[in-house]
Amino acid sequence: MDYQISIHSLYICVKDMERAVRFYEEFLGQKADTHDPVFSVFSIGGFRYCLFQPDLMGETAVWGDNCLPSFETNNIESVRKKVIEMGRPIVFPLKQIGDNLVFEFTDSEGNDIEVYSPLAQEPLLLESGTTQCPCKRVKCPRHGKCTECMEHHSTKKRPPYCKRK
Repeated sequence: MDYQISIHSLYICVKDMERAVRFYEEFLGQKADTHDPVFSVFSIGGFRYCLFQPDLMGETAVWGDNCLPSFETNNIESVRKKVIEMGRPIVFPLKQIGDNLVFEFTDSEGNDIEVYSPLAQEPLLLESGTTQCPCKRVKCPRHGKCTECMEHHSTKKRPPYCKRK
């Protein structure tokens, strides 16, 4: 191949720029770098995540499944809780796929958004007995229930098994 391809940005279509900017400022925990009625931009680790309101330019869009932005995190459980607190529906529950933990939710504009975390960065945070919990105390009532286990160990001297070196 005599050329290289790289990607430094993407944009998703939004129906209401003000609502979308508010949503992403809360979700990302940062202000938009550029806030414009037609095109707004968030810089995330050198990548430009853009919002475009097509109707203001006389364009139309197909909503919800034309792009699947995939955000990486080092604490998927915290992000999942944040999304739930924001009242956004989880459309693909937290699961292990290959070497990653993954879930998807719907943003304020009807777009599906993926969040993933490499297993190497996470305890195995799959709830309700469907986990690959590394703890050897399989008879513990919190086995495989990471949130309960983390809360329990927050008052103890020793961290949960999955957090020990």
